[in-house]
Amino acid sequence: MVDNCAARLAGTLGDPPGWLSGFAGYLAARLSPTRAVALLHQLPAVLASGSNAPAAVLAAARTPGPDRPAASALARALEAFFTSSRLMLPAGTAAQAAQARRSRRIAETPAAFRAAAAAFDDAQLQARDRARRAGTRPRADRTLEINLTAVRDLARYLTESRPAVTGWELVTSSDVEAFLATTASPASRARQLHALHVFFRWARSHRIILTDPARGLRPSSNIAFHGRLLSAAEQRSCSGGPPARKTCTRTNQPPACSACCTVPPPPNCGSCASPTSTCPVRPSGSAAGPTRSRWTRPPAPRCAAAWTITTATTAAGTRTCWSTRKARPPPGQSRSATSKSCSPRPP
Repeated sequence: MVDNCAARLAGTLGDPPGWLSGFAGYLAARLSPTRAVALLHQLPAVLASGSNAPAAVLAAARTPGPDRPAASALARALEAFFTSSRLMLPAGTAAQAAQARRSRRIAETPAAFRAAAAAFDDAQLQARDRARRAGTRPRADRTLEINLTAVRDLARYLTESRPAVTGWELVTSSDVEAFLATTASPASRARQLHALHVFFRWARSHRIILTDPARGLRPSSNIAFHGRLLSAAEQRSCSGGPPARKTCTRTNQPPACSACCTVPPPPNCGSCASPTSTCPVRPSGSAAGPTRSRWTRPPAPRCAAAWTITTATTAAGTRTCWSTRKARPPPGQSRSATSKSCSPRPP
């Protein structure tokens, strides 16, 4: 269908271009037949206006006419076909569109702040050219537009809400905070604050302002609170009065046997009737004393009243060890018949 339409179109033209059949195949592979035929029907009016050279045809297609608007779908299709077929170099329409968007944002900036915004745009373009020549990462067109958008929005806010601020040199940190507070989205607030950081650093380096009003601001922690504060009486009524004072008691350590002792008594001493009673400590070598394990060492003494250091007296010929070992029986006597006594290590 598209090929037949292109053949009929070539028959009606006195000097059909050589790329017409290729353009018809390009449209047939990417668009629906109805849409491709509609674009081919617009082509005779474009070809009748000038030469059949690709550059002249593309310029005529971009010119607004009675049946097609500016930058029509036919112009975009012709540009893509000529570029892919290597009939012409890329025209750089993306860069032109980005330049138009930046120019529109500068024009929307209030007059008192417009000159600095235009100079800032030129400085951004120069910095991108230097980054390209140096081989580093140049800023994209989207980044430059975001920075100009934040500058334009701040200038609009100052004009509407801060009539006393008539220039960038009068902007304070409170003005920037109030402007950021009007942005509901935290992500948008962070982007705007970053763009303002870039702008005010540039303005300070070019002596447009003396101090940077956005230097100490953060996207989440420096936004002022704009709600109503409750009085002290209202806060007490909401919380049910002042909280009762709580007394913390340490229950993880058992009490000692004497007032001056700071360590708990040995386990299973059997001398304390209750955790709070005070009782004397039996000597470690007494008969009624506890039967300690061979591998258990009693706690070290903390004071003189807590542990009484005594020296155990044993039978003649009995070899004794110090506080954590049992007495050894004499030769010819069993261990069970020997009295079990221990004496603490002398100081």
